[in-house]
Amino acid sequence: MEDGTENIFTCDACRYTFAANKNTEQCPDCGKFAVRGASAEEIENYRKIQIEIAHTLGSDPMKSGLQQRLQVAHIELSPQTKKELDERFVLIYTGQRRLARNLLRDVVGRYVGNEPDSLFALEEIQKTAALMRFELERGNVDGFAKLLDYHWELSKKIDAGSSNTLIEQIFSSIEELVDGKLVCGAGGGGFLQVILKKGVTRQMVEERLKEVFMDSLVGVADCKPVWE
Repeated sequence: MEDGTENIFTCDACRYTFAANKNTEQCPDCGKFAVRGASAEEIENYRKIQIEIAHTLGSDPMKSGLQQRLQVAHIELSPQTKKELDERFVLIYTGQRRLARNLLRDVVGRYVGNEPDSLFALEEIQKTAALMRFELERGNVDGFAKLLDYHWELSKKIDAGSSNTLIEQIFSSIEELVDGKLVCGAGGGGFLQVILKKGVTRQMVEERLKEVFMDSLVGVADCKPVWE
C-alpha cells in the first residue's frame, strides 16, 4: 500500500514490514517472493516503530535518515589480561548467515509494548556491560566469561530469534570446553564468540566441532583480538 511517497510492504513468509520506492515481489529480509502491500494496521505499526526508533536515537522522524553519533569508550587492559584473552577468546563460524534486519524493530516494539521480560533484560544488559568492563579492567577473565553467558540469556529474553537450533547445537557440543558464550552483534554475520576454559585450546574446540558437524562449514575462525 502507498503511504505518502513510499510504498509499504509486508512479507507473508517472515512478517517483515518495510518501505520501498517501487513495487517489489522479493523480501529484502528473507529473500522469499511472498511480498504484498501492507495492511492499514501493519502500516500504522510500522510508522509507530519508526517514530520510536527515531526518538530513541534523538532524530527527527519526519526527516530522511537518522542522524547518529558514535561514541566509543576505550578501556585499559594489562598485558597479562590481553595475553589471556589471546589464548582463551575464540570466534566460531556457524556457516549460517542469519536475518537480523528486523531485530531493532522487534526490540523497540516490545519496549513500546512494555513487555516485562524485555524491559528487565534491556536494563540488565546495560548493567552487565558495565560489569564486563569492570572485570576486564581488573584482569578477571573468568568473571567476564560468566557475564558473557548471562548476556546471552538476556539476549534470548529480548528476542527469542537470537538463537536457533544450530546455534544451540554448537554451544551444546562444546559446553564443557567453554566458560562463556554469546553471538556476535545481532547474529546476522553467522559468528559466535566464546571464552575457553583454562587449559582448553583452539585445536580442541576445532576437533570437537569437526567431530560433531563433520564436513559442514561450522568451525573455528582464523582470527585473534587486535589491541592497537
